[in-house]
Amino acid sequence: MNINNTLNYKVADHIFCIKSKNEDLRSFLPSFYPFILDKKPEDEYLFTLDYCKFECKDKGEIIYQFDWEGAMFKFFKTGDLYLVELSNEHEPFISYLLIGKDFKMAKLYVDPQCNSKQYVLSNMIMMLFTFASAPLKTVMIHSSVIVNNGYGYLFLGKSGTGKSTHSSLWFKHIPGSELLNDDNPILRIIDNNVYVYGSPWSGKTPCYKNEFVPVGAFLKLKQAPYNRITKPGKLMMFGELLSSISSMKWDKNIDNPICDTLVSISELTDLFFLECLPDAEAAMLSYSTIRVDNKNKDND
Repeated sequence: MNINNTLNYKVADHIFCIKSKNEDLRSFLPSFYPFILDKKPEDEYLFTLDYCKFECKDKGEIIYQFDWEGAMFKFFKTGDLYLVELSNEHEPFISYLLIGKDFKMAKLYVDPQCNSKQYVLSNMIMMLFTFASAPLKTVMIHSSVIVNNGYGYLFLGKSGTGKSTHSSLWFKHIPGSELLNDDNPILRIIDNNVYVYGSPWSGKTPCYKNEFVPVGAFLKLKQAPYNRITKPGKLMMFGELLSSISSMKWDKNIDNPICDTLVSISELTDLFFLECLPDAEAAMLSYSTIRVDNKNKDND
C-alpha cells in the first residue's frame, strides 16, 4: 500500500505542497482530492506546509486575535515569523501554525488528543492560501456561487442571510444552473478579467469542483417581505466586497494587495442589491436582471 505523505495541490491555478510523516493525505483531506496535482510541478510553490511535531519555545508578541465559530485564533510575531495559536473553551491548546517570511514555508502541529485534526489542517491551509496568494491578484471570498451560461454569479451576505437558499432557488427554477462552491470560492484577476474558482472549502455543502468561469456579477442579499433589485455605485461595491473577505489589516504586505485587487474587481464587474423573499420570483428577478446586463456587456 502506497502512503501519500507528500502531495501537490493546484487551487485557483496556484500550486502548493503539503507534507506529513504520519497521515495519508489523499484520504486524510478528501475535499482536496479534486485538486491533487499528480505530476511534479514546474512552477514555484505558492507555499509548502509541513504537518509535523515541533516545539514552540518563544511565541513572540501577540498582535491580533479573533473568535471564529467558537475557536480562538491568536497571532503572535517575532522577527519575520508569525505564530498562530488555536484554542477553544474546552481545549486550551489545539494547534500551532508557524509561518515563515512571505508565507512561503510553514509548519503545523496539532495536539494528538484533538478530535478534529482534518478540520484544523484544512482551515490552516485555507488561511495560508488566502494570505500567500494575496499579492497575486487573488482573494478568497465568503459567498455561494452559481454557474449559468458560462458565468459565475456570487451571492454575498452575512451568515443566515440566505446565500445557499438563493443558490438552491436558481438551481431549482433556472435551467442550466450548477453550484460551483457554497462558502469559499476564489477570485482571480487575469488579463483584466475576473474569474471565480471552486475550492476545497465549501462550508457545510460538499461541493469541491476544480473549475473556473468568468464572473457575471455579485449579488448582496438582504431578507425582505418583497423582491426588489437595485444597483449601487462602485464605492459601495468595494465596501461590500471588503466585508466579505478576510485580511491581515496589520500587515500591509497582505492588506494592501487585497484592497488593490478588490478595487480592480469593483471596476471590472458589477454588484446588485437584492432585497428578497426566499422564493422562485426572487431568483427569476435576479437572473433576468443580471442576464440582461451580461448581454449588454457582450454587445459593448
